[in-house]
Amino acid sequence: MKTNINSLIAKHLSGTIDEAGKKEIEKWQSASEENAKLIDHYHKIWDKAKEIKPVNNQQVEDALLLTKKQIFTSKPTKRYLVYFRQAVAVLVIAIGLMAIFKSFNREAQNVTSPIYKEVVAGYGMNTNLTLPDGTNVNLFPGSKLLFPISFAEELREVRLEGEGYFKVTHNEKVPFIVKTNQINIKVLGTEFNVSAYEGDKYVETILVNGKVAIEKEIDGESIELKVLKPNQRSRYDLLSGKLIVTEETDLDKFVAWHKEQLIFDGETWLNVTKRLERWYNVNIILDKQLENQKITGVFKGEPIEEVLQLMQFTSPIEYKIERESRTAGDAPGQKKIIINQIN
Repeated sequence: MKTNINSLIAKHLSGTIDEAGKKEIEKWQSASEENAKLIDHYHKIWDKAKEIKPVNNQQVEDALLLTKKQIFTSKPTKRYLVYFRQAVAVLVIAIGLMAIFKSFNREAQNVTSPIYKEVVAGYGMNTNLTLPDGTNVNLFPGSKLLFPISFAEELREVRLEGEGYFKVTHNEKVPFIVKTNQINIKVLGTEFNVSAYEGDKYVETILVNGKVAIEKEIDGESIELKVLKPNQRSRYDLLSGKLIVTEETDLDKFVAWHKEQLIFDGETWLNVTKRLERWYNVNIILDKQLENQKITGVFKGEPIEEVLQLMQFTSPIEYKIERESRTAGDAPGQKKIIINQIN
């Protein structure tokens, strides 16, 4: 089974597997929980990879083996060491499955596809990485970035789910595109922040310097909606399709997180707690009376307990931290925090 599992998985994902192969896959998948999780993860990455255009030719026959061998690491700061064993969920996935399948027919088709990596920043883990072109990316906890191990000669393209701060290596001849839900951010070389979390109603882009174009794909064609200038913030409403651009005098409240600082300036409690959940890897139960109330604060490296104490000074709240649940082994689970309004 070990000798042909790679090709069977590729055929399984591409929908070309025969009945005998299906039985082999089902047997392998049910053999262990690890195998079942691996198949599920390959399905998710396969679907994402199809959304990104093919790039330069790659030798990809061993792509699936590469997936299993490569480990992508990030260096945690002191703030995250207590979560290290559970929160270092930085995964590298070499998306060569499609290419493996195509290699079966390469004598007739002579076609290959790129290998992709997916980096997942675990909750409680601010992750930094450098892309093949030298572009530096900071990922907010809970975010994902999918990118090829080698960019095409004519295009640099990545897909973001969550939030990322990009310092793009300048190259006028090769545009850099960040793909998100419904819209893309196209740049040549610049510094900007993108927020595009699954479940959010908008995609937000903050331009620090340089120039970016906000684009929307319609029937496979990119339509330019707006070109941003430094200190501008765009918010694209995913429901209405409207794009709103505002001038911002203080960008730190949007982008300081990549320097290990959280700044809230008149933010709603609902938005603040969502951010704290990802940043500290906690589960917050918020009193509905507090959801739309505003809060202001600046936090840099404080533990969540101290953050909550500081919030009590400015807001009429009380909170309770429940005992940590335990995950498999001796790794700590999430803390559950209940915040209520004091009437």
